[in-house]
Amino acid sequence: MIIPIGHEEDSVRRLPWVTFGVMLLCLAGYLGVGLAESGGPSLEETYDHAWEAFEYYLEHPYLTLDPTLAESGFGGMSELERESLLEAYRSEFPPPDDSQQRLEEQRELDRLTERALANVREHPYQRWGLVPAEWSALTFLTHMFLHGGLLHLLGNMLILYLAGPFIEDVWGRPLFAAFYVIAGIVAALAFLIPNADSTIPMIGASGAIAAVMGAFLIRYWNTRIKFFYIFGLIWRGTFSAAAWVMLPLWFGEQLFMAAMTSSGGIGGGIAYWAHVGGFAFGVAAALAIRHWRIEERYIEPTLEGKIHTTVVDNAALDRALAASAAGSTERALELLAAQCRAQPGNHDVALAYWGVAVEAGRAAEAAPAVVGVVRDELRGGHHELALDHWSELVEHAPHAPVDAEVLIRIAQAAVRAGNPAGATPVLRRAMLEGGTSMPATMALRIARLASGLDANLARGAARLALTRPDLGPHEREQAQQLLA
Repeated sequence: MIIPIGHEEDSVRRLPWVTFGVMLLCLAGYLGVGLAESGGPSLEETYDHAWEAFEYYLEHPYLTLDPTLAESGFGGMSELERESLLEAYRSEFPPPDDSQQRLEEQRELDRLTERALANVREHPYQRWGLVPAEWSALTFLTHMFLHGGLLHLLGNMLILYLAGPFIEDVWGRPLFAAFYVIAGIVAALAFLIPNADSTIPMIGASGAIAAVMGAFLIRYWNTRIKFFYIFGLIWRGTFSAAAWVMLPLWFGEQLFMAAMTSSGGIGGGIAYWAHVGGFAFGVAAALAIRHWRIEERYIEPTLEGKIHTTVVDNAALDRALAASAAGSTERALELLAAQCRAQPGNHDVALAYWGVAVEAGRAAEAAPAVVGVVRDELRGGHHELALDHWSELVEHAPHAPVDAEVLIRIAQAAVRAGNPAGATPVLRRAMLEGGTSMPATMALRIARLASGLDANLARGAARLALTRPDLGPHEREQAQQLLA
């Protein structure tokens, strides 16, 4: 078993309210099903009644079985497998010679079937799940917030928590909310089309979450994802791999299982075609957004305004700039420093403070504000702008303190921009800033980045990672390879 537990993207600019809202709705759906079951037959009792009726049929295979119960009982079997099974039971349980006895047995099967189906029809899964043979527009939406047990819920919410906030952060709340709902509908259609006659409901958020995974693949292609694995009772540990490696492997597995399982890609209670359809939609949506530069042209300008200028005191900024123009540099710096403290995320104020401080030869005072700007620009994907501001910072305040995490991101941006030579000194500085207390995963990231730039630096970072007790077995193997 392999479970994702984290990745390198560890922060967002705003609280992901849409993602949290989806999680709360899923929790409410789970609790609602539990409440409904407390006032009627539980899911286990419903299955018991259905199995009792189906078991009675297997002991009397010459009787007529309701198609809905047959689909449930023989689910996952091909027509040939079903007939082979029934042939074996018919040879063991031949029909009685007494027609009256056979009639009474049919009545008993009908009674058991009716009791089972009555419970099924009243269950929330049947009423609010997506039943292909009896679908409604509402159930295309409601099925996404129901789950078949606590593990089903927790598994889906873990994946959503790992991927959703980061897509919501770069796409904005309205677009992400629309994307999530449409993705759930597209995934449901991918399940419904090959299962048009099925009476088995589909429930769960996994189709929509698969779309979020597809979008994450495109938007965070090189991000390394950390996994926990356990095989048997002995083999366990963690490892990390790039999104472009692991997510396509997962998609390939879902596509293979969808093709191999019968009943339109349903196997073991898993709607594989919903996963395939959702993931493909997520990839397509992310590629379209990238192609038309929707983030850069529409989303980011709006987000910047909401994130950095929600409460902007333009009068104070104007007074500071006027003081600077009049030669009152000290007064301008005081006003701008106060504004930076009041609005730590306001880029306009921070850059104005930096500009005045540089002209006054006091760049070190405003350096922390510019570091914050660079950090936000890297998170928002504005790598070129971040590198420009970083160059200014190095030129005018070369000794300003910078967090090692920010330095690693700057180095990554430099490599992406085709300037690997510029990344090397930044990685050396990250090593110095992190020191011996640097987390193992951070040291290993430096080692990986430096492996194609500076062999000595890569070995030094790998050696530091190997000294850390929190290094997992897989990461330890990678560090040893880099050290060698």
